[in-house]
Amino acid sequence: MKSIRLFCYGRKTVSGAWQINPDRIVNRLYYINAGTAVISYAQREYTLHSGQIYIIPQNYDFRTVNATAFDHTYFDFCHSQILRHDTLLAFDKAELNGFRFFEYINSLLESPPSDELLTALEHLLCGFLTILDAKHPFPYISNTYITTALDIIRREYTTLTTKLLASKLNLDESYFIRLFSSVMDITPAKYIRAYRIAYGRQLLQSGMSVAEAAEQCGYRSPTAFYNAIMAELHCSPSMLKCEK
Repeated sequence: MKSIRLFCYGRKTVSGAWQINPDRIVNRLYYINAGTAVISYAQREYTLHSGQIYIIPQNYDFRTVNATAFDHTYFDFCHSQILRHDTLLAFDKAELNGFRFFEYINSLLESPPSDELLTALEHLLCGFLTILDAKHPFPYISNTYITTALDIIRREYTTLTTKLLASKLNLDESYFIRLFSSVMDITPAKYIRAYRIAYGRQLLQSGMSVAEAAEQCGYRSPTAFYNAIMAELHCSPSMLKCEK
């Protein structure tokens, strides 16, 4: 497990159904403190149970069908090794001794969001996933063109275009688009845009202003950043700043 970027985290109790934004390019880790939820993922339904740990790789067919007093600790993240987008991973806390880990994590989440907390959570989550991967090897994408492309996106997402990315891989642009879309279930242009938005969301929630986040994410103006947030997440940057 090389590195992790944590975009969103917290603990919530919810009931009913909700839709996950289909263009989010994150993996999700859920620890279920109490309650249950039925989710639809990769054209199958799963029931999430109390005391279980779930890793839901990035997928564009993910929604919650129904939930009952669903108290869950959650992390939205990406990391340098890319999980296949059609396999939900489930683990029992008793087997992994994960209860004490998430009990500690839940205590950390009682603190106000800060850069220091984000860094600490990234390190803790990276260590936990590394141990988990050693016990139960994860299903990773093995295509070297795709993994290299994703590494480039993480480093250069503010200035990348699909054409430039294809040229860095010495691939024809049309061929690269078809290859990326077949493996990742999303076009490279949409992936790059969603990655920029996800990072912008993190910056806003860390307390950065809209203008500062826009510049950091490579947008030509705060207005362009505002419009991108609205189009992608259907909410304003000020609403994101209030999220925890």
